[in-house]
Amino acid sequence: MADTLETLFNGTLQSSDFNSSGEATVFTNTSSQRRTIKYVQSLEGNSTYPANAKLMVGDHELGSLSGNLEGTAIIGTGETLKVKTTNLPVVDKDVAFSWWGSNNAYNSYVIPYRNNVPQYTLGTLLSNQDNGSSGWSYRNTSSTRTWFYSNVGGTASYQGNLIKIYSDVNSTQGIYIANSSGTNIYSDTTSYKPYLFDQKQYVYTFSTTHLQRLDATANTSSALSLTNLKALPQTMSALSSYPQIFMVGSDHIVFHGGYTYNNAGCYTYEISTDTLTDWNENNTPNNLLGAGSYNPYGLALSNGSYVIFRPTSATVMNRGEWTPTHTGTFSYSGTNITLSSLLQLHTTSNAHGTYGDRFYYMNNSNYLCYYDWVTGENDYVNGTNAMDYYTSNILHFGITEFTPLTATQSARTYEGAPSIKLRITGIKSE
Repeated sequence: MADTLETLFNGTLQSSDFNSSGEATVFTNTSSQRRTIKYVQSLEGNSTYPANAKLMVGDHELGSLSGNLEGTAIIGTGETLKVKTTNLPVVDKDVAFSWWGSNNAYNSYVIPYRNNVPQYTLGTLLSNQDNGSSGWSYRNTSSTRTWFYSNVGGTASYQGNLIKIYSDVNSTQGIYIANSSGTNIYSDTTSYKPYLFDQKQYVYTFSTTHLQRLDATANTSSALSLTNLKALPQTMSALSSYPQIFMVGSDHIVFHGGYTYNNAGCYTYEISTDTLTDWNENNTPNNLLGAGSYNPYGLALSNGSYVIFRPTSATVMNRGEWTPTHTGTFSYSGTNITLSSLLQLHTTSNAHGTYGDRFYYMNNSNYLCYYDWVTGENDYVNGTNAMDYYTSNILHFGITEFTPLTATQSARTYEGAPSIKLRITGIKSE
């Protein structure tokens, strides 16, 4: 009798069907079974959160499930047909924008993210957070630019640490870290020694000989200490005027020891590969900073490109193209970005932050706004909650990424999640 076409699979694969490697089993043949696939119909369950999946046999790709597939593919005895994607299972995280308020406590605006898509409608303003900060003697220490980070290393059983980093962009630099009891566990006020926090776990800085870091998530009352992470190819004679350290995305750190160069120019450190690249260009610090007048920022964009930029007026940002292997001179030669006049910056030097594809900032009406470097969208995050700042000096907000508690996730109604509906037609042979 001739082989007969039949439905081999008809169903919807959701987050719970995928393992931690992003794989879901469609079917597995027994030692006596074979299946021949003739036609695959696929449909994304949510256009905002596409699965972007592939149909696989073992490590071999049969085709993308962005559309229907037609042809012949034999799934042999003992073989498994599976769907693979990087977008499932769903990854939920919270991002806290924190600042020190006039209530003498820290405030946070928490935005849930699902698969890196912000859920602004679920944003929550948390005011008068204590977390031990009321007993923290350094909570009000400030300078021209100050960043405050909360819930660092927080878990279901630990409220997390607090970080305050401040800088006048020149000689005055400092950092304090406290545990949830308000006990200070790290401090450094060395002149010309800037710090950054990677929004997740580590604090980075550098000496004249090494890039350095410490784990800021430790639940401890003991003092933390820096470790030397990477030796510089040449020793700086000293750290001097307008040193800088900032991140480009989550995997690259750009830093230099001063506007006056000091025998060691600008560097890029790639975290994932432990690679240090020397830009080999004396004038880079000058070009990046503009003699310390502006803050440079960097983003690794979802479209695969990178950008370094700086706000230079209430509505204008200079843009420079960049890659992780960049060496030589740098300039802001890209097309300037012009912000909406209704959403202009509160100031060019304060109230800023970066996350994902977006530059976040406080506008001149004290509302949290963003500019998306991929889509060009410029809008409010939440137009009903003004950012209540403690003093004119404490104007930056710190951005911290953390995993939300299960109970918090369960109480939310997220906008959606990826899924993929499949109907596979073929021939089954026993």
